Amino acid sequence: MQNHKEEVGTKKNGFFKWLLYMIVTPALFAAVLFAIVFNALGYDVIGTVKEASKNIPFISSSEEANKKEASNASEASKLETKNQKQEEEIAKLKKDLEQKQADIRSLEVKLNRATSSADVAQNVEEEALAKTKGLVKKVTQSYEEMKPKQAAKIVQELPTEEAVKLLARLKPDVLAAILENIDSKQAATYTSLLTKEQTS
Repeated sequence: MQNHKEEVGTKKNGFFKWLLYMIVTPALFAAVLFAIVFNALGYDVIGTVKEASKNIPFISSSEEANKKEASNASEASKLETKNQKQEEEIAKLKKDLEQKQADIRSLEVKLNRATSSADVAQNVEEEALAKTKGLVKKVTQSYEEMKPKQAAKIVQELPTEEAVKLLARLKPDVLAAILENIDSKQAATYTSLLTKEQTS
């Protein structure tokens, strides 16, 4: 039984070898030889074979399928490239947005610091102004409580500008009493400057 199988296998191999060596190989050789000869004579053998193959249903449909496949692959490649560019653009825009948000946060921090610094400065200024006003009020009260003669002596020792500012804050009756105890020339100067300060 085994010998019979081996004989059948050998016969099949022999037939295929015979077909290959006796028919297929000489036919291919003859076809190539004719193509070279006709090509040398000026006939477009390859173009004619291509045209003829378009009319054969299986070959023409496979060519169209190959073209469609190539077109689809090209289109897919273009879409993939476009998609990649869009993703890169989105990543870049996200990065820009994050940078701008960081800049905004930094500016907010600086603004808050500046605002708090300005508030502190304003508070200090207001406190200093309040202290100054309080001090001026106390000085004015102390001059109003002094005897006019004693107050007049101190006023005459002050620089003219400061003396005029002090006299401008006093009550009219206290002012009159102090001016009565000051040298007449100096009293006239003070009165003139006081008048100018009240009219300006």
